[in-house]
Amino acid sequence: MTKEWFTVREIAEAMGEPKRKIERTAVRESWPFEESTGRGGTRRLYRLDAMPHAAQVALLKTHAPVPVLTEADLTPSPKRQRPVHSEEALSSRWERLRDSQREKAEAKCTAIRAAVTAHERSGVPLTTALQTAATGTPWSYATLRDAYYGKGAKAGLVDYPRHLWALVLAPGHLGRTATAECDPAAWAAFKADYLRQEEPTLEMCYRTLQRLAAVHDWTIPGSSKSLARRLEREMSYRAQVFLRKGPEALARMFPAQRRDRTALHALELVNADGHKFDNFVEWPDGEIGRPILVGWQDIRSGKMLSWRVDKTESSDGYRLSFADLLREHGKPGGAILDNGRGAAAKILTGGMSTRFRFKVKEEEPLGLFTHLLGEENTHFAKPYHGQSKPIERAFRDLASDVSKDARLAGAYTGKNPTAKPENYGSRAVPLARFLEVLEDGIRQHNARKGRRGMGMDGRSFDEVFAESYQANAHLIQRPTQAQLSRWLLAAVDITANKLTGAVKVHGNEYVSDALTEALAGRSAAERRVVVRLDPDNLLLPVMVETLDGRLIGEAKLNGPVRFIDTQAGRDRARDEQRLARITKEEAAIHQRMSQAELDRLIDTAAQADREQEAETPAQQNHKLVRGAFGKAKRVAGSDIDLPDDDLVLGGDEFILRLAAQNTGSVLDRDD
Repeated sequence: MTKEWFTVREIAEAMGEPKRKIERTAVRESWPFEESTGRGGTRRLYRLDAMPHAAQVALLKTHAPVPVLTEADLTPSPKRQRPVHSEEALSSRWERLRDSQREKAEAKCTAIRAAVTAHERSGVPLTTALQTAATGTPWSYATLRDAYYGKGAKAGLVDYPRHLWALVLAPGHLGRTATAECDPAAWAAFKADYLRQEEPTLEMCYRTLQRLAAVHDWTIPGSSKSLARRLEREMSYRAQVFLRKGPEALARMFPAQRRDRTALHALELVNADGHKFDNFVEWPDGEIGRPILVGWQDIRSGKMLSWRVDKTESSDGYRLSFADLLREHGKPGGAILDNGRGAAAKILTGGMSTRFRFKVKEEEPLGLFTHLLGEENTHFAKPYHGQSKPIERAFRDLASDVSKDARLAGAYTGKNPTAKPENYGSRAVPLARFLEVLEDGIRQHNARKGRRGMGMDGRSFDEVFAESYQANAHLIQRPTQAQLSRWLLAAVDITANKLTGAVKVHGNEYVSDALTEALAGRSAAERRVVVRLDPDNLLLPVMVETLDGRLIGEAKLNGPVRFIDTQAGRDRARDEQRLARITKEEAAIHQRMSQAELDRLIDTAAQADREQEAETPAQQNHKLVRGAFGKAKRVAGSDIDLPDDDLVLGGDEFILRLAAQNTGSVLDRDD
């Protein structure tokens, strides 16, 4: 046989095993190899006489079938070139050893190194030095000699650099590698049963496999532990978790990503979310429920900047708490938002294409966050992924420090239905009391020293925020009162009334002269406007803008009045009279010519036309229209009879005939 080197693929095909399994076995058992470069890249070639007996037999049968192979045929000759293990393979094998095996290899290496050092420095024959080094050790002279020079196809220390000697001397066997026999169909049935999301136990699956093996005459291992060891050997634990527990469990196996927030400055990036407290609160209207906090946190310092409490996690909670943030600290550079309906409402994120909710329409008005922060600076956290929002860590502290506060004793509900306290439902604290406790808890949360997070250095959230805020005050925008008033108004996209230009929002109608002037009588597309209003107080005037942001004007509420409110009636009549007077004056300015003057001008033009044309009788007769009618009919309420043969005359002639029948006299055309 001429071929001596084989690839992993050739070995796998010869042995009938998967390629990946052969690769793992070669690394685990440290098969010597050489690297060959060619088409397709670099590959490893394994020498036949350095492989295990089973691999040699399989390759010889495949590439050069022989009747019988003896041990003498497979014994390598001492004169053959000794293959050298790679440093990578040696290191991999070393890491899988027990401490006792490493210590034994290092002790053996120390003895040989001492002999070699004495030979090099003192000129002592290496044979004598090895004999001396073997004295008092578990190894004989022959063992140390063979380890240094090598024996047969096994390389010796002389073939390796000295820093690898201990790795070379490490034992090549890693324990028992034989596997219990298992029919392939039985193995497939076991995996199908065990790798289910119902997570059956190993023993249960083994009992099922025993029943199947009895029916199908399968060969299976004698214990379930053999199957468990094989599964661990052939399949990664992550793959087992994915199949038995699902993708979320697999995601939890990945370490949380640590992000460096020290590069940020105060208010450069904030994040917001909602948290439902585990307390019963009595609202002013008598309703009892669990309050929801909507809060904003500075990511650089971890400080809670602003917050609001409501019955639900609504857009109003985000808008009002964001208003507090703008008033007290300034405009943030960017924000990370939750993807819930409250934070992603169009009133806040209108015009954004990156939100996870609601259809984006081209004509929808820009939301508060879109207008203030910009779409590129507004980020939505990954759904159902709390690691994306640092504020979740703050909520964990508040859930303990506030919900279990002594001042709220009896109102705590427990974090889940199975964790209810014994005094569950015994009390519901008034909202004002809860807000007092919550405000105190957030104040303590921000002021607590000894924080150990990245860049905290034992300081409190307040201290880190104050230091960064003062150092970067020139980078933080502080809005004016006028800007705040406009920014915090909710934007609603509606169509104005065609006749009056009035806008109707939430059942309320808002009117003004500016709207009538700009919108009345225009097409539906031209009457499409954006109304900015305060949802908390619909009695206030609203600002009306075009879709591209141009201000049309302010409109006041056209609200109902008391039915017998005479003063309101007089005020309304006075306003109507004033408006009518102004309108008449404006109309008079533009209508200076009377109707009589216009008639005279038209008559003069008509007379001039008649004089110019000088029509002939033949030309006049062709204007008469003859009609064929049936029996004369009397019009109800009239005494005019029209005979059957009467001519139907046109123009002035018809009028003269009717007048003659009515009066009994004949009128001249000139009359």
